[in-house]
Amino acid sequence: MSNDYQITQDGEIILITLGENVTFNTVCEIWDGMMSEYDCTKRLWDLTHFKVMPTQEEMVEFAYYANKTAQPHSYSAMVAPTDILFGVMRQHQVYRERDENTTVRVFRTVEEARSWLTSL
Repeated sequence: MSNDYQITQDGEIILITLGENVTFNTVCEIWDGMMSEYDCTKRLWDLTHFKVMPTQEEMVEFAYYANKTAQPHSYSAMVAPTDILFGVMRQHQVYRERDENTTVRVFRTVEEARSWLTSL
């Protein structure tokens, strides 16, 4: 993966695969690039290899950052296979869904996440 992340489009789903050491600033850069380059409202964030735990402040800040982006209703599936990351991403879900135009769900596998996004 270049820059420790990869973005690909599979039909109507944007797949964002994060590597081990993606920082908060990189996640913001990914978001900006994705919003300017892709016209898609379904996103699958694969955190299978992600190792850096975001702080509470970073989760709140990123939710605010993403929520201020004008966009139609969107759906984000987060893949978090470990217990700790699953719990952290569930907290992120709460912060992101403060934006009425956003629905976020956290899953253990890419298959579950893709199935949910495809069903919408």
